[in-house]
Amino acid sequence: MKNSLWWLLAFLVGNVGLLAQPAGRFTYRGLSAADRQRVDSLCGAMSLEEKVGQMFVPAVFLQTPAQVSRALYLIDSCHVGGVSLYRNEPEAVLDFLAQAQQHSRRVPLLSAMTLERGLAMRLDGTFGYPWPLTMGALGNDTLVYRVGRHIGEACRQMGIYANFAPSADVNTEPENPIIGVRSFGEDPHRVAGKVAAFVRGMQDAGVLASVKHFPGHGATRTDSHKELPVLPFSARRLEEVELQPFEKACRGGVASVMTGHLYVPAFDSVGERPSSLSERIVGGILRRAWNYQGLVITDALNMRGVSGRYGCGEAEIEAILAGNDMLLYSEDTETAYRAVLAAVKQGRIPRERIEQSVQRILSAKCAAGILEGVPPRADSLALRAARGTERDSALCLDVMERAVTLLHNREHALPLADAVDTVCYLPLGAGESGDMVRYMGLYAPVKVLDRQASAARILEQSQGHTLVVGYHGGSPAAFTPGKVAERDRALLDSLAAAPGAVLVWLDNPYALWQLEGWKRYPAAVLAYENLWAANLAAAEVLYGAVAPKGKLPVSLGEGYPRGTGETFRPLGRLKFGFPSQEGIDPEKLGAVDSLLADIVATGSAPGGRLVVARGGRVVIDRCFGTTMYGDSLSRAVTPGTVYDLASVTKVSATLPLIMQLYDRGKIQFSSRLEDMLPVYRGSNKGKVLLKELLAHNGGLPAGLPFYSYTLDKNTKEPSEFFYADTPSPEYPLEVAEGLYMRASYPDTVTARLRKCALRPKRMVYSDLDFYLLREVVDRYYPEGIEQAALGQVFRPLGALTMGFRPLLRMPADSIAPSDNDTLFRRQLLRGYVHDSGAALLGGVSGHAGNFSSAYDLAKYGQMLLQKGYYGGHRFFSEQTVDRFTRYAYATASNSRSAGFVKKAIGAAPDHFDACVSSQAYWHTGFTGTMLLVEPEQDLVYVLLTNRTYGEKKANAFSDGGYRFGILEAILGAIDGK
Repeated sequence: MKNSLWWLLAFLVGNVGLLAQPAGRFTYRGLSAADRQRVDSLCGAMSLEEKVGQMFVPAVFLQTPAQVSRALYLIDSCHVGGVSLYRNEPEAVLDFLAQAQQHSRRVPLLSAMTLERGLAMRLDGTFGYPWPLTMGALGNDTLVYRVGRHIGEACRQMGIYANFAPSADVNTEPENPIIGVRSFGEDPHRVAGKVAAFVRGMQDAGVLASVKHFPGHGATRTDSHKELPVLPFSARRLEEVELQPFEKACRGGVASVMTGHLYVPAFDSVGERPSSLSERIVGGILRRAWNYQGLVITDALNMRGVSGRYGCGEAEIEAILAGNDMLLYSEDTETAYRAVLAAVKQGRIPRERIEQSVQRILSAKCAAGILEGVPPRADSLALRAARGTERDSALCLDVMERAVTLLHNREHALPLADAVDTVCYLPLGAGESGDMVRYMGLYAPVKVLDRQASAARILEQSQGHTLVVGYHGGSPAAFTPGKVAERDRALLDSLAAAPGAVLVWLDNPYALWQLEGWKRYPAAVLAYENLWAANLAAAEVLYGAVAPKGKLPVSLGEGYPRGTGETFRPLGRLKFGFPSQEGIDPEKLGAVDSLLADIVATGSAPGGRLVVARGGRVVIDRCFGTTMYGDSLSRAVTPGTVYDLASVTKVSATLPLIMQLYDRGKIQFSSRLEDMLPVYRGSNKGKVLLKELLAHNGGLPAGLPFYSYTLDKNTKEPSEFFYADTPSPEYPLEVAEGLYMRASYPDTVTARLRKCALRPKRMVYSDLDFYLLREVVDRYYPEGIEQAALGQVFRPLGALTMGFRPLLRMPADSIAPSDNDTLFRRQLLRGYVHDSGAALLGGVSGHAGNFSSAYDLAKYGQMLLQKGYYGGHRFFSEQTVDRFTRYAYATASNSRSAGFVKKAIGAAPDHFDACVSSQAYWHTGFTGTMLLVEPEQDLVYVLLTNRTYGEKKANAFSDGGYRFGILEAILGAIDGK
């Protein structure tokens, strides 16, 4: 602010005669000469009654027909210029506005609402963004601009053309009863920047913004709804703190300023006059010192800060004389309208003063695009926008992921590195905690503790586990913190001493002033509110999927000044969100859903799950269909449904262990089979190289009918020599329920592998290569492939559903059946491996037998995409990943890598894999599964089905081209493609 403000204010105190002097003609920023001519023409044609009416903005409630009738009456009889709508259903607002605009015959209404965090602040069942105080934690203002714009777009869809937001108050008083979370914080400079960004966003969407509550309501302990607050500060302090955001907004082109009801003796000490009625403040600062020519609107004139001192009509007259253009929420609009009209006719209010305001009002309506009629509106689109789109949710999560603030992190309590250990979660507070439990469960097992238990009992139950205490705030509509219950306060204090305990505060940060114990927790995370996105972002921070980035927008006592906020290196875990966050157009994903529906409709598979991650974020997660066809045991596919991966086992269990051996120098691509497995020395396979086995180029046949060797030659039933119906030391290998294989059979498999003929070395896809590689793994890992994969890969990934023999770890009904085997095992295969060769080995083999949920398999794919790093673990070096995922031979006859399938070399442009790059690598499974990693698009793709269970038509799934058809649709939705 210029120093001239001070001499101007001093001058005004002694020269009240300036009050009657007209200001310069209003020119709204951006209006063309033609627009100005339209404004002048319309203003000239209006009667005095119409002009005075334009200055009134009555409050409109729609709960009863009488309220609707009263509002329409005021439009007809008082020619009001706008309406301010309060809480209701969005459908009711749309209906009313359609009627109201028809009643406003000459000049369309400026329909307005107070929507500081979006439509949810006033309209039931609509979308809400985080509070401004939460956005105050953001490091830059880009997201604030985007929030303002999204809110503005939703407003216009609803027919709302003015939003009485944002609050430009600098909240320096923790006990402020009315501002609190509505403010962007206590730093005037940061508040000013965020206010300006919000205003730009909203006005770029075509909605008039209004900064409030001028000259600043943030330093009060009094609510102006109830009495007149006092700002007892010097003019210099007010200039440096309270006024700074308002001045920046005014100089930046904000459409309107809302004047607050405050007593500011440094600016006007006469008779405890409210600032909203003070010409020295409204006219002196806004109009003359800052030369602001936008709209000035009073705060509601029924508030006791004004109505307690001025009667209805008198308050409105004083507000106009002070320089206000529009009068919000009079106690009695009709009475006030007639009083103002009489004051003009009597000369108390100069007619020029009315002309100035009407010029501004009409210019503002012109700028909003409604002067010559409101745009046509599609109610269905309006309601869709009001309830929130995918892009709204994505932006909301973007804000929260950058706002969550790590207040302290002693002894590196965060992030939680162990994704296997069960975390004990204690939910406190009046709010709902289900979201937090669910989101934490995406990363590790969670045990919810009883909040009614004693502190001693809670400490006992959590011993040996990480204790996370979450405080969930109650009403999202509360501006100020609620009182922390005495029992919660006692528990919060008592549990701070638990080793490694973490506090997550999902409530107004000012509530922490009520406590001291929170500072003693090893780690404290502030998520600001109990919004769904705050819960998700907090869970992501806890587990290191997202690094905390927020900075405290307000002080929280000693040791926690504004700007506090620690961080840590993220662990590379998958985070969660929405397609548009990672450059995928959600509007283009309809083809994906159609293809998934087609899989079920054509009987290609009963159901499945699709998971796609881009940029390290799960952005598509679709469960479709059921686990079985028309069976009483069938159930809908859920995120926890586990599938038989079939040949995806090769790359998800066997290959990572081979890669680790390679990484540690135990084996090389040039290693011969006889060197890795001496039992093959002297056999025709002894000189086969590791590289050849991995790329199916060693000359092995496509397969051997192992299970047929175990059938009775006459009956074709399982031979009693090989099988028993109960387990024993002689028959320990479980093939299926009630069917066990003899212990010596793996040696028989090895013998047959050793003797089988070799063919010329060329690419022939063969399970036998991975039978042999399983033997390699077993030699170097004494615990065997099953336990090695679990300990070296699956558990460090946090992939707790992944592994062989799933029935040892989970109930059968969580697993999708892979077959109703009527030939060999003669039973429903649910949790038993589909592949008969793997079944003969007890369900554990190098080529098949691994089971997983789609999400856990995506973790493995993400680890590969991140060159061997995930969850804080280095599984193998970047060079090893590169070596195993590039072409092994790079010829048209063998386009594989050392383990994976890659884009065919020299294929026709319409080849099935034409949609992927040469960097991509993948593998599919016979049961209808696929894992693909596409580094060029930073993308992981997982599709799991149980197509082998009751496929209605042979090869319908493969013939439908679903694996790559769905992938192509997703890649086609990426922005810029």
